[in-house]
Amino acid sequence: GMNLWYLGAPAAAIEELASIPEADTTMGEISPLRRIVLAWLHAERGAIEQARGLALEVRDDGRELGDRLGEARGTWALAEVLRHAGDLDGAAREIADAQAIAMPLDQPGMLATLAAVRLAQGRAAEALIAAEDARARSAAIGACGLFRASAVRLVHAEAVRATGARAAAVRAIRDARARLLAIADKIPEPAYRASFLESVPENART
Repeated sequence: GMNLWYLGAPAAAIEELASIPEADTTMGEISPLRRIVLAWLHAERGAIEQARGLALEVRDDGRELGDRLGEARGTWALAEVLRHAGDLDGAAREIADAQAIAMPLDQPGMLATLAAVRLAQGRAAEALIAAEDARARSAAIGACGLFRASAVRLVHAEAVRATGARAAAVRAIRDARARLLAIADKIPEPAYRASFLESVPENART
């Protein structure tokens, strides 16, 4: 289900994930992942209340159980839901809460969410600070939680552009696009190769 999300097949991803509710209680520390991904998927498709309910459930369960990983990722998902809903101040508050307890792997993606929020608020300088931090952390780790590296690269390019550095922004988005095309070349199924580039929101925008 998660891989279908990453490949740009959201309807199939939702169907797959909805069919395995037992994963919420049988997979140890990654048990919250099913609901986290569903919350994100629903938010991207505009089903805000459904997405909000799932994200709140994961966040609150994490707090009750002392599961900081689940709480942090549930809070991150909630921030993304609020961002899609246009509640930018709420999204900023939630992502700050998530960052305070998140593991290093998830910090770059969370910073990308913060940068996107700051851009939407018209606070370009703050967006660039967050986006540059996200890029640096992602490069240092060599990975990005929930495979948000493409979002990190996109929001960095957008933040650079928003601060008026057009030539640097062009370089940044060209690099991001080249990376996406290199990944797509490794996907053997033509339909998934196309959906990866055209139906994953950050990939399509890049």
